Amino acid sequence: MHSKQYKNPEQIKGLRVLVVGGGNSACDVASEAAKFAKPGEAHISMRRGYWFVPRTFLGIPFVEVVKPWFPMFLQRFLARIAIRVTFGSFDKYGLENPDHKVFEHHPTINSDLLNYLRLGDIKVLYKKFFLFDILFDSLL
Repeated sequence: MHSKQYKNPEQIKGLRVLVVGGGNSACDVASEAAKFAKPGEAHISMRRGYWFVPRTFLGIPFVEVVKPWFPMFLQRFLARIAIRVTFGSFDKYGLENPDHKVFEHHPTINSDLLNYLRLGDIKVLYKKFFLFDILFDSLL
């Protein structure tokens, strides 16, 4: 199902769940899957590294920390500090590092996903090859 069809956790309760993508909606569904899917059967697959931005930083909503009128270099600098202080390295979560600068693509605003990854409630699947079917190279 597509995330726009997802309405409540009852739809995935007790099921094996694979979420494809790393955007905001995908990460929200994956986080709910960690709580409601069959134990140990919540997975997420992403084709590239994403910038995960904390919902809050030092008790302030992140969108209020980085002001849109700040020069872009300052926005990126502040974002990277907030990300590093809040989450540390994405490697510890089994995630690929982004291949682009912060804010070159829309970041994913989600703190829960990384917590569930760290706890092992969600497992990352890496796509190695795609042609009519999905072959996953590894399950971390």
